[in-house]
Amino acid sequence: EISACLVGSEMCKETDCTTCAYDAYNCSDFNTQKEAQACFDYCYAKTGKDIHGLDFDSDGIACESLPLVFGGWIFNWP
Repeated sequence: EISACLVGSEMCKETDCTTCAYDAYNCSDFNTQKEAQACFDYCYAKTGKDIHGLDFDSDGIACESLPLVFGGWIFNWP
């Protein structure tokens, strides 16, 4: 079964990545890989490291297991 929510709706949580001083976020805090990547990139630029531990295999891609966005919908695979 595939579940989905419309980006920006109340059904989807939103995370603002504003803290880079300590480990404050996990992949489960983000709706999509793109959101997690934006946080990873932002904090990496500020600190020079993966402060939140979002890149498990150190390949520069954060939270690779998170869902994809297609046409404004977020798809979660079982």
